[in-house]
Amino acid sequence: MTVKSVPFTAADLERIAGRHPTPFHIYDEKAIRETARGLLRAFAWAPDFREYFAVKACPNPYILKLLREEGFGADCSSLPELLLAQKAGITGESIMFSSNDTPANEYRQARALGAVINLDDFTHIPFLEEQAGLPELLCLRYNPGPLREGNAIIGKPEEAKYGFTRAQLFEGYRILRDRGVKRFGLHTMVASNELNPQYFVDTARMLYALVVEQRAEFGVLKAMGASRGFLCRVVLGQALLIALVGYGAGLGLTLPLISVMHSLGTPMTLTWPLVVGGFAAVVAVCLGAAILPLLKLLRLEPALVFRG
Repeated sequence: MTVKSVPFTAADLERIAGRHPTPFHIYDEKAIRETARGLLRAFAWAPDFREYFAVKACPNPYILKLLREEGFGADCSSLPELLLAQKAGITGESIMFSSNDTPANEYRQARALGAVINLDDFTHIPFLEEQAGLPELLCLRYNPGPLREGNAIIGKPEEAKYGFTRAQLFEGYRILRDRGVKRFGLHTMVASNELNPQYFVDTARMLYALVVEQRAEFGVLKAMGASRGFLCRVVLGQALLIALVGYGAGLGLTLPLISVMHSLGTPMTLTWPLVVGGFAAVVAVCLGAAILPLLKLLRLEPALVFRG
């Protein structure tokens, strides 16, 4: 069991209470900063990663400023939260605005701040377009229904009213693409205060599988901001994996065959230069075969991704 301690003594509390009227909150700035930095270090493998702190969890402007200094963004769900984020110096795509039953003035404020708007419902598309206009970047909230279980706090996703169904998600992308949206995000929330880390791994896998489900998987990744370097690594990495698996299987079948041929009086020799040379040839063929699809992929327009 994790042992937690507080960074002050009973005497410290009595001294603080003598200076400040109770009740009050005490925040440990050092611990907050260390936790924030630890989280960002954990995702250092993803250079474009950004953590959006839920303003509703602690709408304290001093805490928001502290987290902004540590590189965090703000997750907002109402006009007051947008204004708090703005006052804390958090603007642009460092704000994620995700709400339901959203008034037009809140969408307009989010657009004015350059926030990433996360649409909660399929019907919000025409409303946003009419009331505030469509931005270049939009995020859509996915409700997986029975594909994922919720928890005791958030309930079952299939019973929730929020989010796009799978069919609505793809239709929404098509509509928004045709109306000029160029970049897309994908969002889901199926649990709250979940302490099992595997739950989040499984949810991330679900989102990734949704993106790569169709032929246009890499086009979707381009639409969602994947760099050319990332796509090259993925395609060439897959080709290299095929080479390794294929050559390994072939070598595994060859070794028993050599033994059989020896027993039949037909000696066969497999030398290291032959093994290495054969592997190099297989790798060259697989990588060469991946070049043409890769070039097509790099020329693919994200707007064509969801064309039916």
